[in-house]
Amino acid sequence: MKLSMILGEGNFLHRLLIGTLIDGEIDFMQSFGILISGLFIPLGAVLPYLFSFYLVLSLLEDSGYLPRLAVFLDNIMHRLGLHGYAIILTLLGLGCNVPGIMATRIPESKHQRFITAILISIAVPCAALRAMIVGLVGNRGIWPLIVIYGTLIVIWFLIGFISRFTIRGFQPELLVEIPPYRVPSLRTIVSKMWMRISGFLREALPIIIGAVLVVNILYQFKLFEYLARFAEPVVTRMWGMPKESIVPLLL
Repeated sequence: MKLSMILGEGNFLHRLLIGTLIDGEIDFMQSFGILISGLFIPLGAVLPYLFSFYLVLSLLEDSGYLPRLAVFLDNIMHRLGLHGYAIILTLLGLGCNVPGIMATRIPESKHQRFITAILISIAVPCAALRAMIVGLVGNRGIWPLIVIYGTLIVIWFLIGFISRFTIRGFQPELLVEIPPYRVPSLRTIVSKMWMRISGFLREALPIIIGAVLVVNILYQFKLFEYLARFAEPVVTRMWGMPKESIVPLLL
């Protein structure tokens, strides 16, 4: 706030570092400066969501429940050309698509690795995306969230079902050892949480800040206004949306 007063609203440096003031005040979600949204979105909006997700996932892992979940859903996953263990990769993708995609090296066949990667890439929203979905439509009630997530689930099943018949390959049966239930170790959970959270901060934080920087500069040079006008025939006439919609879709 002090830096905003020193720089003065409206100049290039203020819009770059602080962003645009909303009703004369800094808005951490909308101002879109490097020091505001660039830090708040990953640390204030996404990190708490990611922390809670990985905490629950670590408890499920260390208690011995995940192999049971794989066996329980094996029949359903076979309809998508996969076996039950793919549900664990999908759960990883719900935290972050990157470890979910990297974990696709676990399935035995190239056929299964390819289908799993497709499903995670297209229809599995990561923690950052889910935080934004809840932040944008959560105040409108439960039904918009049900529509969004219901659509994603239908797409997930539809793409998997189509992939099963169009992507040929070896489909092995599920062979997995079922460990006994155990009480999770606090030390192991803390170590696992630190590894995953520090990985997010180390890998994602610089990318997010860099993206905010680049997008901010492009906004200031009004490149997106030209892009919206260029895409207006498709976005407005074919899709029925305002021409400015092309910007968040591309971003």
